[in-house]
Amino acid sequence: MVDSVGGLQVLSYTGQLLSQPRFAGMRPSVLSPLSVAYAADLLAVVDSADAKVVRLFEPLTARQLGTLQHHLEVESVALSQLSVATKGGGRRLALIDRNRDLYVTPTEGVQEMVKLHTMVDTVAWNEENGSLAAIADGHFVVWYYPECVFVDRDLLPSTTLRQPTPDVGRSSELLDFRGTRATVRRSDGAVVTYAASPYHAMVERFVGAAAWESALRLCRYVKSHQLWACLAAMAVAGKELHTAEVAYAAIEAAEKLMFMAHVKELPTPEAREAELLLFRRKRAEAVQVLVQGGWIYRAIKMCIRCFAWEAAYDVARAHATHLDTVLYHRQKYLQETGREETLPKLQALVGSIQVDEEAIKQRVAKEKERELARGGAGA
Repeated sequence: MVDSVGGLQVLSYTGQLLSQPRFAGMRPSVLSPLSVAYAADLLAVVDSADAKVVRLFEPLTARQLGTLQHHLEVESVALSQLSVATKGGGRRLALIDRNRDLYVTPTEGVQEMVKLHTMVDTVAWNEENGSLAAIADGHFVVWYYPECVFVDRDLLPSTTLRQPTPDVGRSSELLDFRGTRATVRRSDGAVVTYAASPYHAMVERFVGAAAWESALRLCRYVKSHQLWACLAAMAVAGKELHTAEVAYAAIEAAEKLMFMAHVKELPTPEAREAELLLFRRKRAEAVQVLVQGGWIYRAIKMCIRCFAWEAAYDVARAHATHLDTVLYHRQKYLQETGREETLPKLQALVGSIQVDEEAIKQRVAKEKERELARGGAGA
């Protein structure tokens, strides 16, 4: 509850005052339902003094948990009502900025602000599942699995529903989004209802219960490209490689199907987890997983595959190994592309290390044998 005297107050169902979140520069008079979003364990408030900042609070204790920084003034915020059940999960925050652009970001861990849409008037999370709805550019838009922007952004268009809404108007408001129905107040005050598919929520429940075979049976029964795309993203997020293979095959994404088959054949769990993180465009986290697991060569080779030469050098230098391997692959790359060395770190390395191709190949072969031995022992 917000009033001009008590400010922001968190009340129980019986009306008992639980907490009063406060921060420096807070002005209760400018708070509104658009600038305050709540969930069972989280409260998000747009900073009154700096509208580019969103403050996060724990509702029961009013303790500030952190802040989220945007590059423009934030006009509206909404919190997901369900937590993401994967590693690094937590709730997601959707915000609309001054340019009417819609962004979504995690509320825990590293901030990763991803744009979902432009020309957005209003937004709301589903009360019963993880889908997100908005009125944007004259359309009713539903992202059945918005988490795929952090998993496989290429699937985002395939997991989105768009319905034209020519009579809604620009000042419409999403009043409620529950189950398969969204209630919208048009600019003339009339209330209209839009429908979404029920199957995506069913797949999400199966995935949450780790009932992957049930999710596959449902997708085979419905035969929807949109549903298969959602399952593919959910399977990658849940590290369920077999289901991801089947789903990518169903949507005819051959290159991603082949990548999932490649990941399944890797000998160690650290290598599989790192490749999935790399697939999700999180190279730094992938390298960290390999380094922590003791697979320094694979971490260096991953950086080389991504043409992150300085990162490969830094890993090799930090662990005093495979510097000649980095230099060997770098020189081979420069010869193939007909370029000159421009990186200062590798320029300094040229004169100080002798590159022995046979020695490098023998050391790499030993690393691969060690991986196979570890994979066989853990099987």
